[in-house]
Amino acid sequence: MCILVYDEDKKQRIATVRMIEQANDETDYETDIYSFDDPDRVLECARNDYVDVAFISMEDRLGKGLFLARHLKKETPEINLIPMSEKLRFGKELLNLRVSGFILGERTKDKVLDELMNLRY
Repeated sequence: MCILVYDEDKKQRIATVRMIEQANDETDYETDIYSFDDPDRVLECARNDYVDVAFISMEDRLGKGLFLARHLKKETPEINLIPMSEKLRFGKELLNLRVSGFILGERTKDKVLDELMNLRY
């Protein structure tokens, strides 16, 4: 399984990757995890590798996370998009993208595991 993590905040990005690694220990998935703070690099990675899951922060100031989610879904319709946000942002737009889940509030290993265990595709 190939998982992408997008978050402009370095600490949050590293913490999310660690949570995915910990949650992955409880699944049977063989996983490659890539993390980025630049949406263009995420898109480049997605074009070069088949991506199963994308954890995307919606916390950035300019809406880059939503932009990224739209492009990933357009290029790979079966991608499991998991937006992450402290407060609900872009809810209507994300529902229209048919996201696979949502991490609302504080990110925890249990929330990440729950999303990985309930993927849409």
